[in-house]
Amino acid sequence: MSEDTNVNMSQIMLNKLSQRQDYFAWYLSQYKINENHNTEQMINFLQTSEKDIERLSMCRVPNSKAFDFMQKIKVIANFTNVDSFKLIMVIRKVESILALRNNSTAATQMLLAAREKKDQQTEDN
Repeated sequence: MSEDTNVNMSQIMLNKLSQRQDYFAWYLSQYKINENHNTEQMINFLQTSEKDIERLSMCRVPNSKAFDFMQKIKVIANFTNVDSFKLIMVIRKVESILALRNNSTAATQMLLAAREKKDQQTEDN
């Protein structure tokens, strides 16, 4: 296999992983969107190389509520040459954004349901 083929296959894999919430590829893409960062800015933020960002992107994100979370983060940090506290910052930021998004969606649905119920009551009277 040529180097170009490897690069293309790697890019295809990264694109697929960036659609899965259990991989760092997705977390990094969400972080980049929220912070309005490009790849170069992410490399600077994580103080690493593009190759190590690719390695990180292919790692599964450990469950932040698990008892061995820190241990897994340290393994990933060592494997990808990224500071473990930076990894935790990315995870916490993205999880916070998700929680806010989910709460906002739930609140909107509750308001719509309340409005619909009120409209039905008005029609009945």
